[in-house]
Amino acid sequence: MVVKSNGEEVQEPIKPEYDRKSELKAFDGTKTGVKGLVDAGVTKIPRIFIHDKSQLNDISTTSSVAPLFSVPIIDFKGVDEGSAQRTGIIKKVRDACENFGFFQVVNHGIDKYIMDDMIDGVLRFHEQDTEVKKGFYSRDVTRKFKYNSNFDLYTGPSTNWRDTMYCIMAPEPPEAQELPVVCRYKDQITRQHFMNTDVIFTAKKTEQITENRIQANNMIFSKRIAVDVALFCVSDFLNC
Repeated sequence: MVVKSNGEEVQEPIKPEYDRKSELKAFDGTKTGVKGLVDAGVTKIPRIFIHDKSQLNDISTTSSVAPLFSVPIIDFKGVDEGSAQRTGIIKKVRDACENFGFFQVVNHGIDKYIMDDMIDGVLRFHEQDTEVKKGFYSRDVTRKFKYNSNFDLYTGPSTNWRDTMYCIMAPEPPEAQELPVVCRYKDQITRQHFMNTDVIFTAKKTEQITENRIQANNMIFSKRIAVDVALFCVSDFLNC
């Protein structure tokens, strides 16, 4: 019951019960991810994407604490030139994975044209025909190439506004026919460039870093190398 300023009593509208599990299943069942929501013309962010205020940390963003949230930058220059240099780089990779979960690599040796082609390939994949793209939507961890929205969709406290494509690069990369036509390797050079930056995988074999298993996005890199590329859909008319 709500009492208005004029003293009139009115019945407060009953809000429908929020069934998060059902909404997650419905969203997952579309196989179109957040881009599908944008393409459908949604004007309000669904509740599954809204974080509960009780789960958000009240963290100050002042300059005094900003350095704590800087993305680690690791220079791969000289990784093949000597054991001391290599050991130092591997330690930085291990620390970044354990403490941050991600990092930026510079001087990795991958040509700019390959990086640009990767970005274009991701866009081509997400912009392709919806029905074709649905064929790659999966949560099967054994698939060498797949895409979905939120690897922890059913276990995370809230849902992230992103779609991600995953591709296993080592030790057994997918064959060309297992990849989408719109973003297949143009040649073996692309695959080889990734193997040249395979510091974590090689570290397991040569430096025996096994006590601290490096994990990111629920994937253990000591067993395989994977490339995860996320697409964040942005629309000016979306509101909470």
